Amino acid sequence: MKALAKAERATLYMVLVSSFFIFLHRYTGQDDILIGTPMACRNKSELENTVGNLVNPCVLRANLASDPSFSQFVSRIRSVVINSMMCQEFPFSLIVDRLQDYRDPSRNPIFQVLFSLNQKFRATASNNATAAAVATAGNISTAAAAVAAGDSKSAPAGGDNKQATPQSSLLSMRLLDDDSGDQSTSPFDLQLIMTETETELLAALQYNTALFAPSTIARMATHLTCLWESITSNPKQSISELTLLPQSEWKQVVIEWNRTERPLPKGEKLCVHFHLEDWAKKSPNALALTDQSDSVRFTYGELNARCNRLANYIKKNCR
Repeated sequence: MKALAKAERATLYMVLVSSFFIFLHRYTGQDDILIGTPMACRNKSELENTVGNLVNPCVLRANLASDPSFSQFVSRIRSVVINSMMCQEFPFSLIVDRLQDYRDPSRNPIFQVLFSLNQKFRATASNNATAAAVATAGNISTAAAAVAAGDSKSAPAGGDNKQATPQSSLLSMRLLDDDSGDQSTSPFDLQLIMTETETELLAALQYNTALFAPSTIARMATHLTCLWESITSNPKQSISELTLLPQSEWKQVVIEWNRTERPLPKGEKLCVHFHLEDWAKKSPNALALTDQSDSVRFTYGELNARCNRLANYIKKNCR
């Protein structure tokens, strides 16, 4: 992953947050996406020895409508991140006051998804266990992690916060202990918390259980890992071509769930227009055909009538 970042003239953070943007785009179908990220706000030498928490959340915004390649998208995100870093000291609370007249207490303002990258990881015994799944593709390490749920508390955002371990044949699994303290609540709907060590990348998906089931998050973790593998194998692919599904899930969705073949009953009509006529008689007002923008719509009755007119025209004029 570091080699990819170097090749794209970007930082590891830029590559990882770009992949998270793509992941959310592929999951939601939305093009305009906002992600929150914590900024240290210690870019001045006089603040280096200051004691206290100076972290200020910043918002990264990206548009993925043109279906760029991953390399092109990283180039865009590079500019977005640099501009955000230049404005990192502007208080997030003032942005909220200026942009939102009403604040919904059940959700975080402006953004509901957070990404962060930490550069150290120290595993110690803790009451909360973290399951980290570490996968290596060549000399590239990726990881997906989850906090095993114990007794959970009610989260301010409307649900508990848990984490789940992905099960994937692409991953080499091992358990780590988490020293991050109580992870039972979170103000965000979804967080991707990544940690860089000397030899690997670890990732934890933290989520709101009022919105996501553990099985959903487990699939998300597997899909994230597949996405990282697809990106590192060919960053010149367009983001719509990047792979999210492992081979087993692809086979289930594309092949097994689409096995609709059946023996043709004796005497059943084979031509499509016979079936169209039958549906036009049974449900003439049911929707039969529409285009992608939903601006053109035909019922079975209308479609059958148009087909009959076209057939009569061909019979008369195209002999």
